[in-house]
Amino acid sequence: MTDLLFGGLGVTALLISLAGYLYGPGLVSSLGLFMVFVFLHDLLLRERTVLRGAAALISLVAGAAAFLTGSGNLLRFLNGTPAGRAPVWTVPLFLLCMVLGEIARRAGGGRKAVPVILLSFVSLLAAAASIMLGADYHIYLTAVSVLINLLVMLMAGRAGYTLSLSLVEKIT
Repeated sequence: MTDLLFGGLGVTALLISLAGYLYGPGLVSSLGLFMVFVFLHDLLLRERTVLRGAAALISLVAGAAAFLTGSGNLLRFLNGTPAGRAPVWTVPLFLLCMVLGEIARRAGGGRKAVPVILLSFVSLLAAAASIMLGADYHIYLTAVSVLINLLVMLMAGRAGYTLSLSLVEKIT
C-alpha cells in the first residue's frame, strides 16, 4: 500500500516538475525534481538496485541542466537584465508540495520526507516575497532554485556513487 502511495506521490511530483519546466519559474521545476528524487529513489525503489541507479542518473542530469539554467538567469540578473514577477499560482503549488511532503512523512517516509517540507516552505517564502514585494525580488526564486538543484545534484551523485560501489562489490 505504501509503495502505491509513494508511486502516486512521485508521479504527482513529476507532473509538478514538468509544469514548472513548461510554464513557470525554475523553482517549481527544481522543487518538483527534488520531490521526484526523494519519493521515487529513496522511498519507492528501496530494494530495486538498477532502478535506483537509473533514477539517480536521471536526477543528476536533470538537476545539472536546471542548475545551469538557473545560474545563467542569475548571471543575466547581475548584468542588469530585469527579473520578472513570480506567477500567483506558485504559492498554492508550494503549499501543495508541503502537503505532499507531510503525507509522505506520515505514510512511512519518516526523516526522508522532512527536507521536502522544509524546501517547500523556503520556496513558499521566496514566492510570497516575489509576489508581494515586486518584480525585483523574483531573483529570490532563481537563487533558491539554484540551491535546490545543487542539492539534487549532490544527492543524486552520492546515490549513484554508492550504488556503483555496491554493484562492483557484488561482481568481485
